[in-house]
Amino acid sequence: MVLRVPRQVSVGGLTIKVARRDLTDIDCYGQYCDKTHRMVICSSLSAQDAWDTFTHELVHAVFDVSGVSHGFPGELEEPVVRCLDNLFFPVYLTIVIRQVKRQLLKELKAQPPKNGPDLHPDQAQQCADHHLPGAHRQGRNR
Repeated sequence: MVLRVPRQVSVGGLTIKVARRDLTDIDCYGQYCDKTHRMVICSSLSAQDAWDTFTHELVHAVFDVSGVSHGFPGELEEPVVRCLDNLFFPVYLTIVIRQVKRQLLKELKAQPPKNGPDLHPDQAQQCADHHLPGAHRQGRNR
């Protein structure tokens, strides 16, 4: 399951517009502008790469809106964003998705059959896996 990049997102009550346009001329996947509070994601990216880039730029936006980025010396923000992007989020999402899958399986097994026999536990697991795929994301620099 690949998530779609939204056209706008609210961070700390501030609306950040998100646009897709070709950024290949500047060799860039995405950008967040702290002056205009706008995000641009390269339009030539696959849906998965666009989502990964959106989450990366969203961390920049969160740091900007919270004021944290104004305290970073020099070029420290990018390594911190990449650390969250490539290490924290994959672990966090794996934990969340595992817990949601368990809850879905409990609910599926507890429901009486509506039309026909209950799902076999293996079918319930396949159903949960289909609707909530694993959260493993390849860590890479953007």
